[in-house]
Amino acid sequence: MKRRLLSFFLILTMLLPALVSGALLLAPREASNPFAAADRAREEALEESLGSASLSSDGLPDGECAAGEGYIVRFASAMPLSEVYAAVEPFAYSLLSGSENRLFLLYLNDAEAFSQRYADKLLYMEKDVPRTVRTTGDVSDADSLPPSEEPSVPDAEAFTRWELAELGVYDALSVTDGSGVTVAVLDSGIDRAHSAFADADIAAGYDAVAHRPGVDGDASGHGTKVAGILAARFSGAEETLGAAPGVTLYPIKVSEDGQTLYTSSLIYALHLAADAGVDVINMSLGGYSRSEAEADAVEYAHRRGCILVAAAGNEGGDETYAGRYSYPASYDHVISVGAYGQDGLICGFSQHNDALDVVAPGEALTLVAAGSDGYVTDAGTSFACAYVSAAAALCRAVQPDGQSLDGDELAKLLEYALGSARDDDYGHGKLSLPELLAVADGPVALGVSDGATYFSSVTITFRRGTAVLDGEPIASGHTVYKSGAHSLTLTAGGKTRTIAFTMDTAALGYTYKEYDGYAAITFSRGTATLDGFPYLSGEPITADGSHIFLLTGPSGNSTEYRFETGFSLPTVLGVADGGVYDHPVQLRLAGAGSAVLDGAALAGETVVTAAGTHTLVLRSADGKRSETISFTLKTSVAETDLKYTGLRAILDETHGTFLTYLEGVSSIRIHSTGDLSAVKRSILLPAPVKTWALEGSWLLLFHEDSYTVLDRAKLLSKQEAKVGTFPLTAGVDDAVVYGGKIYYLSLNRLFCAELLQEGASALLLETGSRVDCLSADASTGMLYLCDSLRSKTHIYTYDTAAGTPGECRTAQPAAGRVTALDGKLFFDNGVFTADGECLRMLRAGKLLAVSGEYRLYTAGVFAADNTMAGVYGRGLAQALVGSEAVYLVYEDGRVAASPLQSGASHFGSAPPTEAVFGGLNENNVYTYAGSFVNDVRPAAFAAVNDSFYLLLENDNRLYRFSGSDFELVDVTALHFIPSLLRSDGKSLYVAFDGADLLYDVSAGRYWSLPVPLDDFLVDGGQVYGISGGRACTFRLGDGAVRWVGGEGAVRLALAEGTLCVYGSGELLAYSTADFACTARRPMQLETPLVASGAFVAAGHKVYRASDLALQFDCGSGVLAWQGDSIICAAGLYSVREKKLAASYSIDSSFVLFTEGQDFYELSGATLYSIRNLHGGEVSEAPVIESPATGGVYADRVALRYHGGTGYLDSKATHSGALVSAGGAHTLLVVGAWGLSARADFTVTPALTHITIRGGDKAIEQGGSVTLSAVYHPDGASPVPVTFTSDSDCITVTTAGRVTGVSPGRAVITARTADGRHTATCYIEVSENMLVHSGDYTVDRDTETVLVPCGTTAEALLPAFRNSNGTVRLEDASGAAVASGTVGTGMQLLLVNGFGEETDRLTVVVPGDLDGDGLHTVGDYVQTIRLLELPDDFTAAQLLAADYNENGHVSDNDLRALRDELFRGGTDGRVAESRDFLALLNVPEIFYVGDTVTVMLAAYLGDDSAVDGILADVRFDARQLTLQSVSPLNCTLESDLSLAAEGEVRLLSHSKTGGGTVFAVLTFKLADDLEEGEQVGLVLTGASAAYDGVCRRSPERGYSREVRRPTGDESFALRFPNAQVDFDPAVLSYDVLLPEDQPQLEIEADYAQGESVYIGETTVEPGLRRTISVIYTDKNGNMTVYTFRVWRRTAAQTDSSLAGIWLHGLPLKGFDKRTTAYALTVGAEIESLGLTAEPSSDEATVAIDAPKTLAYGENVLRITVTAYDGSITVYTLIVVRTPPEEEESGAESVPPADSSAAAESRTEEPAGFVLWPVVTAAVVIVVGAAVLLLLRRRRAKKRTEEEYDS
Repeated sequence: MKRRLLSFFLILTMLLPALVSGALLLAPREASNPFAAADRAREEALEESLGSASLSSDGLPDGECAAGEGYIVRFASAMPLSEVYAAVEPFAYSLLSGSENRLFLLYLNDAEAFSQRYADKLLYMEKDVPRTVRTTGDVSDADSLPPSEEPSVPDAEAFTRWELAELGVYDALSVTDGSGVTVAVLDSGIDRAHSAFADADIAAGYDAVAHRPGVDGDASGHGTKVAGILAARFSGAEETLGAAPGVTLYPIKVSEDGQTLYTSSLIYALHLAADAGVDVINMSLGGYSRSEAEADAVEYAHRRGCILVAAAGNEGGDETYAGRYSYPASYDHVISVGAYGQDGLICGFSQHNDALDVVAPGEALTLVAAGSDGYVTDAGTSFACAYVSAAAALCRAVQPDGQSLDGDELAKLLEYALGSARDDDYGHGKLSLPELLAVADGPVALGVSDGATYFSSVTITFRRGTAVLDGEPIASGHTVYKSGAHSLTLTAGGKTRTIAFTMDTAALGYTYKEYDGYAAITFSRGTATLDGFPYLSGEPITADGSHIFLLTGPSGNSTEYRFETGFSLPTVLGVADGGVYDHPVQLRLAGAGSAVLDGAALAGETVVTAAGTHTLVLRSADGKRSETISFTLKTSVAETDLKYTGLRAILDETHGTFLTYLEGVSSIRIHSTGDLSAVKRSILLPAPVKTWALEGSWLLLFHEDSYTVLDRAKLLSKQEAKVGTFPLTAGVDDAVVYGGKIYYLSLNRLFCAELLQEGASALLLETGSRVDCLSADASTGMLYLCDSLRSKTHIYTYDTAAGTPGECRTAQPAAGRVTALDGKLFFDNGVFTADGECLRMLRAGKLLAVSGEYRLYTAGVFAADNTMAGVYGRGLAQALVGSEAVYLVYEDGRVAASPLQSGASHFGSAPPTEAVFGGLNENNVYTYAGSFVNDVRPAAFAAVNDSFYLLLENDNRLYRFSGSDFELVDVTALHFIPSLLRSDGKSLYVAFDGADLLYDVSAGRYWSLPVPLDDFLVDGGQVYGISGGRACTFRLGDGAVRWVGGEGAVRLALAEGTLCVYGSGELLAYSTADFACTARRPMQLETPLVASGAFVAAGHKVYRASDLALQFDCGSGVLAWQGDSIICAAGLYSVREKKLAASYSIDSSFVLFTEGQDFYELSGATLYSIRNLHGGEVSEAPVIESPATGGVYADRVALRYHGGTGYLDSKATHSGALVSAGGAHTLLVVGAWGLSARADFTVTPALTHITIRGGDKAIEQGGSVTLSAVYHPDGASPVPVTFTSDSDCITVTTAGRVTGVSPGRAVITARTADGRHTATCYIEVSENMLVHSGDYTVDRDTETVLVPCGTTAEALLPAFRNSNGTVRLEDASGAAVASGTVGTGMQLLLVNGFGEETDRLTVVVPGDLDGDGLHTVGDYVQTIRLLELPDDFTAAQLLAADYNENGHVSDNDLRALRDELFRGGTDGRVAESRDFLALLNVPEIFYVGDTVTVMLAAYLGDDSAVDGILADVRFDARQLTLQSVSPLNCTLESDLSLAAEGEVRLLSHSKTGGGTVFAVLTFKLADDLEEGEQVGLVLTGASAAYDGVCRRSPERGYSREVRRPTGDESFALRFPNAQVDFDPAVLSYDVLLPEDQPQLEIEADYAQGESVYIGETTVEPGLRRTISVIYTDKNGNMTVYTFRVWRRTAAQTDSSLAGIWLHGLPLKGFDKRTTAYALTVGAEIESLGLTAEPSSDEATVAIDAPKTLAYGENVLRITVTAYDGSITVYTLIVVRTPPEEEESGAESVPPADSSAAAESRTEEPAGFVLWPVVTAAVVIVVGAAVLLLLRRRRAKKRTEEEYDS
């Protein structure tokens, strides 16, 4: 039993796998698509949504509450669904479309990690964000109430329903009501219970918010209003509210409240509607963020034939959103709809931009109200959008059977019905349903519009009927290249439409080049302007600065070039060339460029003091121009360099002593004032000197806690001068000696010590704060104490006479040390009385000395009234003023001694160069520019009474310039530091920093102010200002102040009767009558307030000043205002036009706009000016009165214009000039700011005479020629002309067709019909002409012979053998051609027996433009260029371009040539060239099942791209599946008919971008490839067009090994045949490739999802090539590695010599490996005639040898430099023996005429060579002997010592 049981279990075990497998086979299986269930659920919901209105209560399962944030994710189509499922399954997700689209809403916690993981698999991934729907009825300026507040009215008859009549709804409904068309309404839902929908066909729809079929209800009512516009009817009435009541509505709810919309909901709805097969999708919604996922969904719906219509937006009047793109309205393939009102004008809220297509009624509309069974009025582009959707439905309904209509075609129908012209406000115009339906079932062509001009090729497509272009039938997809006017006729359904358009595809080219002092731009086509003014080709451009060159083609296309020029030299101020000066000079530079003074760069202003001649070299900014200025100084300034920085000095003028010391050094050096350069003696001190004083016969030197006394009389002698050193009670900060006593400061205490006494010091004063500066006024006995490091108003005093302390308070803060003198206190920044009253203030650096009425500062010398009397150079540290001389000590150790006054020089200073401006330079008629000197910066700018006034930073002077040329008029020294300039139009006022004064410039008077002013305005003596943050007003001279408003005021402006004040975030208006506040407006303001008349501008908005009512918006901050012209930050604004008249970016705070409307801007150190030369409003464009634009004038016309400068055909003209030259003309009148007026007109001159074209030639018997009349002058109108002959050897028709009958000569007469004009020519019928017997065509009009492609010279020449003479064929160079293919441009000649040419024909081969006789890609490229610009081609090429030989050249010729190239590929007779290389860039690794990208590249030897390429790519179709072919910056045409068999032919041309890649091919690798299997591609038949020729590239094959990813791969590069240390972080390498290696071998490793492309690696011997390796990681990040490879040859490294020759004879014993030679020559040899030749032709030789040999040793060097830079130097040491030393047996170099060869001393050393050797030998022998002797002695001594021991 056990055995049986065991057997049973064994059998069961064996059968179990089979039983399980069978069960699995019999069980029902889920489809391989893991999303099959979701797809079925979606299909069921879709089917249910298309059903009736009975609703399902159950929606699609939403699953659990999703964790994480929602992201819209789309995977690549190549990613298997099983992998997609594995990617999304771990997360909460939902499909947004069918699974085949791989589009999901995915909830992620770590989106970045997911994105990185699947980077190579994702098409896009973006966050699902809710956005506010901005186009859903929220119209602030509509007449209706907001929808939520507006009451509904039960009867629609109560409304005007003006929109129905406006649109022509009833007329349209007589044609169709839209039945059979389905319109999807993506909105907030629908109230289907409303009676207006009782008879409407409404599908169940779909709720994309709740994710369930069925829509019933509309919380916001917006969707119901939209649906009513489409399909509502009056209950029981024939009248309608809906414009397409017969349509089927398919509602999709995408927003619950009509305000919030998720991107995922819209995307789901678009896919659902498209899959449901709807015809029209209405989207009355939108926002201002673009979404790639949305754009993709729109594209999906468009591909399925849906017409998409969307609202343009309701923010056309919103400051933030106006003019911006709204989405989805602005996506491609969407009709964008704006709104207009009952007045026919665009609604203020309607959005405007270049995406707008059409406008429809959008305000005061009668609409269905949800939830009330009533009606309301409302406004918005949402509802205008619905009318256009209705129009789309009606158009779709009238399409013929079997025809469809998509959105692009509807947009074209709108263009046909409303007009092709469009603007940003109305699109193509206002919707009219009858007009639209009239064209709806007619022909439609995409790609061209009636009246349009195109500047690149266009492709015409159409889906119905036929098309004829310029008389030739074309098929859909026809590309037009040919320049000129075209006529397209479309016919379909018995209707015809003609579209006229123009092509101007020739590129606009120009060349910019700089010359010495100017630039020029040359061009051959079009007209140009430079900075807004007409510019002729090649005109010199000399003005410095920024320029804009605009080249405009004949058809209006343009190209712009911006550039900078800097040709001018800087302007030098202060010296003149050749000038001689008896004082130091101040040099100032203005303008761009550089300067070098005496060899050192000159950065800014400089004071030159050294006597002698100086050289100043000026250079332009571009470095191409220079000028040298020389000037001479003959000054009395003696300068000495004592070579110590930080030097301090003491002057004892009484004893002629000048002492110097250094801080921290315990010594002092003594100089004589007569010779500062010599140190007479040095005295050691017990401590460093801190300060000093002279008292009687003593010099007191103060140390830290003592002082040393020196006898002044003994300092220059050798006697002991030191009297002694005396201690002080405390440390010394500063000290003075007064009245025989020492007063010194120590911290905050004042001490007094007896002179030369060692007793304790007396404490006189202890201050409450730090003091470190002490000064004594000898006139009053007062001591003044202060802190020199801080600004202060409190000065401590001590009365030495009374012994009492005190204080002084200055009216303004004082800076620096105090110097008390004659009852005044002098500080760094001003002068005060002893009581603290401020007398003068200025900024001039540190105060160094006071001498009489002059103050010496580090900056210069100033007089008592603040007038600058002199300037010092940089780094002045100390000024010591004596009675006769001043001594100036500089920080760098220089000391200068000068008389107190010498001519114009005060105290050794340079007279100030007051000029601060280099002058205005004219840029054009209206604009000027100039530069201030480099070191000054403007601080304030104003104009009054034709003068300009300027304040500079840190300068107390007021500069006045003339208004006409900005020349300096005068300079006023102000008593205080100026801060503000203000003008009331009559006078100018200056306010000061820290001084309560106002200076009236006109009156020259200083007014005291009752309050300090932060800002102010003056009007008729009344001051309006801001003081301490409050506005105030007072009259000049009156101390009564009236305060206006509260605190926080920062800006003010005065309008008519109103004072406007800004502060604390609001603008306030006050009446100037009682200063009551009349209005206030909150705002944030950063720019000044600007008033004009009764208005005030705040920021970019203009208000009426009295009530601050908004008037208009300038768009940018207002800076100045005169009349009706405003200067704002964006340029010139016209108040009348309410728009920007001229763009000009202004970022400067210094702007002037004069009453005459001249504009000035100070930007940095540059002044710009735009003059108003013609009066009137500068913002108004010039006016042309005559001629009229488009006018045609007989004989002549007078020019009449005003407001600008006139240019006729780009040349200057004047108003009143007469134009009589015939033809088309252009009058351009340019005003200031570049405003212009243009008139294009034609003058038809009277006919004066005629001539004959085509005559005066010979023809053969039977030959014909056509004559025509030429009318003169050019432009004269043609008149009828008849032709007659005086001989019967020819026949001539009255129209001018002449045919040869018999040999002879005839005179042909052309006569006008009125007989007033005649002309004659001759025609000779000759027997000496080329005649043929072959199938060729001779055209005597063009003197050409037409021969078929491929004709050879062997076939052509015999066909003309019957000609009377010798027939010869020549190529373009004139060389005879006896064999080979005949090409266009060759010449067929007939020569008589005398060698005279009697006839000549040019060969024309149809289709052959490059002259090789074949049809190639070169001809294709040439044909395209000829179509674009035929003027650049010869007559023969023009004839050859007529490929189909129908008598004219068109794009059909190009198409026919293309078809031939696709049929035959590259002709095998095309020559192969090494200059051209075509290749495929193929990834280095192929992974199984992966998608790979292959790039077709073609380039020349210099790595530049070719003009076009024709190539075949072949592959194994079992391994690779071609997925796509795409162009890269070029036009690409492809023949994919054999792609399934593994071949694709590519024709690429018109390369526009950089690089050499023309085409990108995408392949899918088969999934069943084996590991290690080879996959190959072959590039064959590649030919390219370049430089006017066509050449062929060798066939190239590529093989890659298939791999399966392991997951361990990483990026790396290996180089088997070169040494390259590759590091992925290093991007550039230099590589030496051995000469025997033809290419650099590169091997790559990388992971799946990454890619590596390796460029061409072949390197020619001796040449360099840059090889690029492009690595792309999984995230799409691209890295380019560059390898500069040099395949170096032996010749390029050879730096040896092949030989050396002396007087033409070889150097005996020369060996290129030996580099040193020695020779001895006789006295009679003066030169060697040395020459040398390198071993390599690529090496260079330089010989360094004297022309004449000197007696004795001469060293000659020959330097050989190899191509790679390596160097070898050969040295020849030549000894020329003096005559007295010559020996008869000495060997010498023979004279030049000797026949004996020179011999090298390397073989026979003698003389010069021998004695050093002998000497060395003797020294060695003697040295050895001495060493041996010493060793013996030591050995002997050691032996003796041992013995003794």
